[in-house]
Amino acid sequence: AFLVDVDANFNVTGDGIALDMETSNQGNITAGLVDIHADMNGLRGLELTANSLDGSAIALLSDVNVQQNGAVGIYADLTAAQDAGLAVTDSDSVGNTGRGLNAQLNAGNDAYFFAGDFAAEDLDNVFNFGADIGPLVDLIPTGAVDFSGNGNGGLFLDAVSTGGDVILGLNGATANNNGNMGFNLNLTAANGDILGDVLWTAATNNGGHGLTLDLAGGGGNSGVMLTRVTTADNGGNGLNILDNYTGNLFVGGELLTSVNNAANGVRIVSDGAGLLELDFGGGGTSGGLSSFFGNGNRDFRYNNGTAITVDAQNNWWGVAPPAAGQFAGNIDWSNWLLAAP
Repeated sequence: AFLVDVDANFNVTGDGIALDMETSNQGNITAGLVDIHADMNGLRGLELTANSLDGSAIALLSDVNVQQNGAVGIYADLTAAQDAGLAVTDSDSVGNTGRGLNAQLNAGNDAYFFAGDFAAEDLDNVFNFGADIGPLVDLIPTGAVDFSGNGNGGLFLDAVSTGGDVILGLNGATANNNGNMGFNLNLTAANGDILGDVLWTAATNNGGHGLTLDLAGGGGNSGVMLTRVTTADNGGNGLNILDNYTGNLFVGGELLTSVNNAANGVRIVSDGAGLLELDFGGGGTSGGLSSFFGNGNRDFRYNNGTAITVDAQNNWWGVAPPAAGQFAGNIDWSNWLLAAP
């Protein structure tokens, strides 16, 4: 299914667009929605449901703009026996009563979620959907995404793989001034790896946490890297990282800004049983160069289920030297910067 240049506004009692797709054989589902406007509808702006009983389900949302709807702005639920993939680029979902984007991916094999500047390219690299579209693929708008000013949160993602990996790519995304969390990213690979990159992303002035990253499941070797992420003035933690993964896991951060949040600048809670490595500066992967200060509880808190030390060197803590009361848990905050990077 391909919807291009569609307006669906001011429907008082229902959704703007509701697209439901299902296969009963071994076929795949491909959906492309480009240049969509769905504003001020009584319920959701856009609802996309795809269920591939034996194949894969992929969807691309480009230049999708939904505002001031009475429920979730964009609701996407992709279920597939094989792969499930969703990409969102050059899109805004702002001022809705519910969440800006509520995305659920349930894959028997791999689950992919891409949002922001390079989302269409990333999806094409995996699934080669451009072969189906032909030369029109070069006309697809690409750019940043914005999930701000929504009543119940900015972006909620629940990506689950039962037999493969979960892959996250977030590059050029904003979620500010939401009533609840800015970004709530739940990644579960029951028998595989979690691989994620979050770059050039901002979550400020949200009622809950700025960005929550919840990693679960068990498999081989997983890793998520946060780069140039800003979380400021949120009602909870700036960065809220939860480790429930039983395999080996790396989480790192570089060039981050997490300041003036009501709770902690960074809070990491580890209940996973696997080998955990946390590098926010000085551990060999991250150069640090982040700013953590002015937060209501601690600037960096690690509640460890495993007895490791968090590398957090080469960062700016608002003062030099920082005070021990800015930290909780086993954190190496040595070699602090003398000024903001």
